[in-house]
Order: sequence, then structure tokens, then C-alpha cells
Amino acid sequence: MNDFSQIKESIEKVAQSNKEAIELQMNFFEAFSRRQAAALAELADARINSLKEMASSGALDKAFAQNAQFEGEAKQRLEQLHGENVESFNEFSTTLKSLYKS
Repeated sequence: MNDFSQIKESIEKVAQSNKEAIELQMNFFEAFSRRQAAALAELADARINSLKEMASSGALDKAFAQNAQFEGEAKQRLEQLHGENVESFNEFSTTLKSLYKS
């Protein structure tokens, strides 16, 4: 009977770990999707505004300068988003590893 209890405890522990892992994954992907959507919406709005400014600039050199400025800001925002995603993944990965080590 003792072996049965040990097997039952092991199965319960694995089931609990799997449940927690699924919750971690859902939370990670939900946050990832929210970050992506917010950043892309922000970039889309910024691009629309930049195109409006370019159209009303009145001179080609000003339009190019405004476009270059937008591209720099977009690059900076995408790099920031990438950093946030990497940091989030590292935290997720560390938590997931510790879950299965215990």
C-alpha cells in the first residue's frame, strides 16, 4: 500500500506542476500579446501622424527629415519592445525551470 501512496503522490505532484506550468504559459503569452498589440498600435498611430506631417511639410527635404525621424523613433520603440520580450521570456523560463526542479 505504501508504494501505491508514493505513486499517487508523485502523480499528484506532476499534475500540479503541469497545471502551474500551463498557467505560467498562458500568462506569459497573454502579456506578450498585449505588449505586441500595444506597441504595434502605437507605431501605427505614430506612422499616420508622421505621414500627415510629411504631407503638410511643404518641402521634400522636410518630408525626408520627418520620415527619418519617424524611422529612428520606430526603431527605438521596436528595440525597446524586443528588450521587454526577452526580459519577460527569461523570467518565464526561470520560473518554469524552478517549477519542475522542485
